Formats: sequence, C-alpha cells, structure tokens
Amino acid sequence: MATRHLNRNVVSSFCSFLVTAVYAFYQNVQPIVVASLLCLCTSVCHHSLKEPSKKLRLLDIVVVNSIGCYFLIDCYLTIPLCHETRIVYLCAIGAFLQYTYQQRTINATFGKKYHWLIHIMANAALGIYVFVKQQQHNNLRVKEL
Repeated sequence: MATRHLNRNVVSSFCSFLVTAVYAFYQNVQPIVVASLLCLCTSVCHHSLKEPSKKLRLLDIVVVNSIGCYFLIDCYLTIPLCHETRIVYLCAIGAFLQYTYQQRTINATFGKKYHWLIHIMANAALGIYVFVKQQQHNNLRVKEL
C-alpha cells in the first residue's frame, strides 16, 4: 500500500468539501450533502497518496466530474438565470479552465502548486448552488401560503 501524506490538495479538498457538506446539511439540501461527502472521500484518498494511483485518480475524476455535471445541468434546467447562477457558472468554468490548463502546461509543478484552487472554485459553485436552491424552495413555500 502506498504511503499517505498531508499536502495542500488534501487539506483544500477536505476542508472545502466538508464545509459545503455541512452548509448543505444545515440548508436541508441532502443531495449536495451526499455528493460533497462522496467527492471528499475520493478526492482525499487520491490526493493523500505519495505515489499517485492511476485507478484512484480516474475514480476521483469520474466521480467529481459526474457530480459537477449533474448539478450544473440541474442548475441550468431548474433555476432561472440570476446573478447567483452566473457566479455558479463562472466558478465552474474557472475550475474547468484551471484543470485544462494544468493538464496542458509545460510546467509540471503548476498542477501540484495550484490544483487546490479547483477544489475551492468547485465548492464555491456548489455552495452558491445550495443557497440559490434553498431560496427557490423558500419562494415556492411562500407562494403556496
């Protein structure tokens, strides 16, 4: 078994996904709680290895991208365009561009140094999505009364 170590990717992944899960829990948006905890598990397991595992990396990429795509599509289809949703889309695009750039860059240390930004941007998008989803839910409840 490969040895594990603490680095900025592990810390940013753990903290950002945990904060998002706790925030979603208190806002009663259970799908985000489950999704954030799943992403936390795969991301921490992947980033904590000293010797990268191709299988764990692939699993992490598939899980995180599937969850991200699902909630972006849900945001697009169920929430009207507003300032908050624009921020969600900008954070998602920023994370995607950051990941794309770090995969194509000649400087191999760029990904190791700045990958943590992807965790922050993706979780910012999820946190704002939770906020907007809860606002939408509250507005529907007020209209019912």
